[in-house]
Amino acid sequence: MLFLSVLKELLELKVGWLNGEGVAYSLHDILYVHNILTPRISSRVLSLIKCYPTVNGEIRLEWSENPNDNSLTINLQTKYAEYQSVNLITEECLDLVFNLENNTDLINLSKKLMLGN
Repeated sequence: MLFLSVLKELLELKVGWLNGEGVAYSLHDILYVHNILTPRISSRVLSLIKCYPTVNGEIRLEWSENPNDNSLTINLQTKYAEYQSVNLITEECLDLVFNLENNTDLINLSKKLMLGN
């Protein structure tokens, strides 16, 4: 439920929340992200996540797992998510795109969120 409470904080943002730019999030948006990710993310990763809004209405999640910095940017319009993992030692970068409406992509995303890079 902690993840849901973090996401619900986004509901407080109004249109124009960043110097006149930025869209408002709906409860539907928040519940969509929660319902897609909660069953697919390990409690270990869940405890590390920081959640950020973007001015164009995406939701960006960031977390670090030594030696990787990871992010997942969710486009609520297209229902696609961009995953990025950067190894801070080797500087190797992994960029993946997942269709959140596609079962195979959800399985592959689950593997990343449960096991990391």
